[in-house]
Amino acid sequence: MKYDLGSDLHVDANAREGMVKFKENKNEGSETIVIAGDISNDPALSMLVIISAAKHYENVIFVDGNHEHYSNVASGLNITNTMDYLREASKLTANVTYLDGNNHIVIDGVMFVGANAWYDFKMQPEQYSFEMSKSRWRRNINDYTHSGFDKEPEEYAVEQADNIAKQITYAQTDSTIEKIVVVTHTIPSSKGLLVKHIPEWDMINGAFGCFAISKVFEADINTKIVHSV
Repeated sequence: MKYDLGSDLHVDANAREGMVKFKENKNEGSETIVIAGDISNDPALSMLVIISAAKHYENVIFVDGNHEHYSNVASGLNITNTMDYLREASKLTANVTYLDGNNHIVIDGVMFVGANAWYDFKMQPEQYSFEMSKSRWRRNINDYTHSGFDKEPEEYAVEQADNIAKQITYAQTDSTIEKIVVVTHTIPSSKGLLVKHIPEWDMINGAFGCFAISKVFEADINTKIVHSV
């Protein structure tokens, strides 16, 4: 099967939802699109974009990014509230699937599974500790002041990685699942990080990657995972 992939659309900064040209950019032969988070800073606006995509694809699969939660503090909400909203809102459109780590969808023998995955302050260069990375995050990243964390991000990271790993374990003995695509917003490997050898930057790398996601790949004993996006 073929699927299209998008991420970090940031439509409130780059364009309104009507400016996302799903029809024009859709690849020939692809009836599934995966959107890996950070559609906008407002979950309601993000859902408008998802619904727009659903008009042009048979399947729309998405995870939330950190930016989906940026209106929380101003609205008196938290991350759990936003995830609950996305779960319920996605149910209103039949061909939309919101991946939160506890669920998956199988299309033509391919299982799509994932979640935001957040970050656990363990993927920065080894000379910078957990404490150093998290302290720099608090001072420099808007997540800390905007998102309304009801759990620490590293708690979400471990929880969601554990949940995805359970889905992967389940798939190992399911003969109808031939391949697996893992979808996260947060980087699942240190290979995806940009190390500049500048302390102020490299310390913050701990807030871009989820080290705990390694257990997801360890659970894939039958090597069914073909993509991690």
